[in-house]
Amino acid sequence: DITSEETVKETVNAAYQKFGKIDILVNNAGVCKLEKFIDMDDELRDYHFDINIIGTWNVTKAVLPIMMKNNNGAIINLSSVTGPMVADSGEVAYATTKAALYGFTKSLAREVVDNNIKGLTIGQQYLMFETMFKHKKINEQKDENHYPHTQLRAAYRRGSWYHGVGRAESSHREHCGSEYFL
Repeated sequence: DITSEETVKETVNAAYQKFGKIDILVNNAGVCKLEKFIDMDDELRDYHFDINIIGTWNVTKAVLPIMMKNNNGAIINLSSVTGPMVADSGEVAYATTKAALYGFTKSLAREVVDNNIKGLTIGQQYLMFETMFKHKKINEQKDENHYPHTQLRAAYRRGSWYHGVGRAESSHREHCGSEYFL
């Protein structure tokens, strides 16, 4: 449970005792439950923040002293392009937490640069291929508000989901942004 600081410390200490070092941390845990802002209760909001932010915070805080002691390390935070680049209806909590990971990584990287610790945020996005839209189930989707199939298909066709880093080719479009801070 990455939301429990004590559990995280115990797990990190066990890994350190077993392997003798920790060189790389990949913060990969993340959740997204779609709900319009006006309808979202505090419990669902906190769920996003607890996993996407507090979890990353807890694991990083437990691992960082080991990396600082060894004067070496890399911290990779998996985020999303949702938040800093794009967002859809129902993603306020998710977009907020994923955008926050960029600020977290940038600021932390500045604090640990003298300890030879590097920070990286990877902003993931859907990989969209034209063949996806030829799938029978996707093409049978009638509800234009259904997420993700019809919205993704419509966004793909108008090109609005395709922002920033990436490339466009005649047969498909794809997107995966990343930022390297140190």
